[in-house]
Amino acid sequence: MKRVLVIEDSQDFLDIFKQFLSTDFEVVVSLDQDEIERLIPEVDLVICDYHFSPVLTFEKVVEIVADRKPVILCSGSPDVTYRHSVPKTEAYKSLKPLALSLLNQGVKLQITSQGGIQMLHDDQVDLSEFGSVKVFRASHVEWEPEGWYVDSAKTGRRLASGFKTRQEALTWEKSHYSPGGDGWDEIEDSNQEGEVG
Repeated sequence: MKRVLVIEDSQDFLDIFKQFLSTDFEVVVSLDQDEIERLIPEVDLVICDYHFSPVLTFEKVVEIVADRKPVILCSGSPDVTYRHSVPKTEAYKSLKPLALSLLNQGVKLQITSQGGIQMLHDDQVDLSEFGSVKVFRASHVEWEPEGWYVDSAKTGRRLASGFKTRQEALTWEKSHYSPGGDGWDEIEDSNQEGEVG
């Protein structure tokens, strides 16, 4: 079982985090800098509050972790952001899926500014845990004599072609439509327009 280090000074939030994280992770808790430095090599992920200590800051935790482990900022301050962040008000529905995503290289997702989850579907993620779900078709993967190809479901435009196997086309599609890929904006636009497919 993957180990998650939670750095949080509110016992109420710690209890909530433990409740919905402990089904998938071993949860360890610390606010002590020396202990955190010792624990980093032993955990797989760090979940950290922003305001929790006048001495040990979130920025200091990021500095300690460096690039060794992924860090999720879980803060009650709406003006504080980080590469991977979840508002505390949305933690009950967004924190565990994001943690699973960061620890599973096959799945990538993004937390929207409204606290929702946007991702390219993958069977490794149980959609029933997300609450209300909208599914949008992003593309079509089809075959022709020249090989497998990928078309945009929204525009019908040919995105890529000439793949020898369907798996090669699916791998390209996954990279294209994952957060940071060239097709991610197209998914965001479809989501905002409310097109369900």
